[in-house]
Amino acid sequence: MELISSIVSILNIVVAIVIGLLISVFIILFFQNRRFSHKIATKEAMIIMVKQSSKNITESDYTKRMSFRNDIREKWMEIVEAAKHYNQKELHLAIIKADSLVDNILKQEGCPGDDMGERLRTFNKDSFKCLDKLWEAHKIRNKLAHEPDFKISESEARKILDLYYDSLEELLSREMELV
Repeated sequence: MELISSIVSILNIVVAIVIGLLISVFIILFFQNRRFSHKIATKEAMIIMVKQSSKNITESDYTKRMSFRNDIREKWMEIVEAAKHYNQKELHLAIIKADSLVDNILKQEGCPGDDMGERLRTFNKDSFKCLDKLWEAHKIRNKLAHEPDFKISESEARKILDLYYDSLEELLSREMELV
């Protein structure tokens, strides 16, 4: 009888330990699941917020980019219109305006430097294919602006404007943060 009583006591202790362990496991799993689902809800909320804000930023950036590009297009058309006149003064002014237009894009891009020459030095030929063309055009612009006796022919002026156009085309086709 004593043996049976000892076995029953041991079984009661084992059952109590097993029940205690099961309750502990249940409590741990309950709180982990609750904490995990809270983390999931928090992550989902963050993802939704990021998607909404990036959607707004994307739409806003797209609108700004399109507005900026339209402004550039309008200014370029003004330059082309001025260049249709065959007098030296209008052609020189068109080149100076084209240079200024490209420089404004470089500034908008955030290129460092006090002037266009310094900004152009921030590029390398691998990242900007029209760099040499733009340098050539910019040097002519500087001569027109700083040397009163400097003259170029109509065909040379049109070639320089073509160089600016090529540069504008490349700058605007790049994936640049233009706004």
